[in-house]
Amino acid sequence: MTDLAPKLSFGAWLPVYGGWLRARGFETEPSFAECRDVAIEAEQGGFEFVYASENFLNCIHGPRHDVLDVWTTLAGLASATERIGLVGALKPSFRPAVAAAQMIATVDKIARGRIEANLVCGWQRDEFAEAGLPWEGHDEKYDHATRYLAALEAYWGGAGERPRRALHGGRRPPIWVSGHSDAALTLAGHRAETLFINGMAPGDVAALRERLRGLSPDRAPRIAMNAFVVLAETDQAAEAARADLLARARPELIAYYREVIAASGADTWSHLSDAELLDANGGFATALVGSPDTIRRRLATYAQAGVDAVVCQFPSMADDVRRFAREVVAPLARSDRPASGAASIEDFVQ
Repeated sequence: MTDLAPKLSFGAWLPVYGGWLRARGFETEPSFAECRDVAIEAEQGGFEFVYASENFLNCIHGPRHDVLDVWTTLAGLASATERIGLVGALKPSFRPAVAAAQMIATVDKIARGRIEANLVCGWQRDEFAEAGLPWEGHDEKYDHATRYLAALEAYWGGAGERPRRALHGGRRPPIWVSGHSDAALTLAGHRAETLFINGMAPGDVAALRERLRGLSPDRAPRIAMNAFVVLAETDQAAEAARADLLARARPELIAYYREVIAASGADTWSHLSDAELLDANGGFATALVGSPDTIRRRLATYAQAGVDAVVCQFPSMADDVRRFAREVVAPLARSDRPASGAASIEDFVQ
C-alpha cells in the first residue's frame, strides 16, 4: 500500500449544536468560544479544515436548544485563525442566491481565501415549516440545488448560466455536496470538488465510489466522510469508553428524532438502530474506536476504499482534537507507510 499521509486529510466538526451525542452529559449549549478553541487546536494540530453544519433547528438536542449560525461563526473564526480551511454548510431553500453569494464572498475575504461551501438540501420537514418554506421532494431539492449553484457561480463571476456582475470581484470557493443518492452523486460529480457522506463501512464506501465513477466518469471529486472517533490508550479502554457513551444514551431524545426522521421521509437514517442514532450522521459506523495504532490501521483501510478526507467528531471536541492530532495525525504525517498490519477492506465490512 502506498503512503497514507497524502491520501487522507482531516477535518473537525465545529460544535455549533453543543455536545455531539444524544446522551446524558452532552446537553451543553453551543458557544463561539468552544468553536474557536476547536478551530485553533485543529489548526495547530495539522488538520486541513473545520466544518460547520447548518440547521436552523438543533438536530442533536431538539428544537428547544440553541444553535449557532454557520456563517457568522466562520466570520469570527476567520479572524481567530491563520491557515486552516473553513467549510460551511449552506441550504439553498433558506437564502436567496444573491444574499448567499455576497455573504460567502465577504467571509472569504475576511478569511483570505480559506472558505469552502457545502450544499446541503435539508431533511427536517419541521425546519422548512418553521421558516414558512414549502417542503420539496428529494429530487426536487437537488434540482433546486443545481440551479442555485449556477446562480451562485454567476454572482461570483464564474460560469453560471446567466452571468451577472460579480459581487465582490468573485472567487468561486470550492464546493461540497452532501448526500448518497444518485441525485447527490450526479451533482457532486459534475459540479463539486468534494462529496460529503455519512459514516459507513469501508466496503460501502468502495461501492459508493464506483457509483460516483459511473455517474461522473470524466470527473472525480474527492470523498469526505463523517466519523465519530473514540481514542484511548488501548483498544479495551476505547471500547469501555464507547460502552459508557451508549449507556448514557437518552432514549426519549432518540425516539423523538426517530419520529422526526419518519415524518420527514429521511431514508438515509430510517434504518439506523438506537445505538447508531446516538450521534449525528452515522459516525459510529466507521468503527474508529481504539488505540492510536488501531485507528491508524482503520484509516488506512478507508484510504484504500476511496476516502480522501475524514471529518471527525469526538466526545470532548477541543481536548480530543488535540490528542488525535498528536497521536494519529502527526504520526501519519511522519510515516512513509501506514501502520504495520494495515487491514484489508473486507476486515471491516459490517
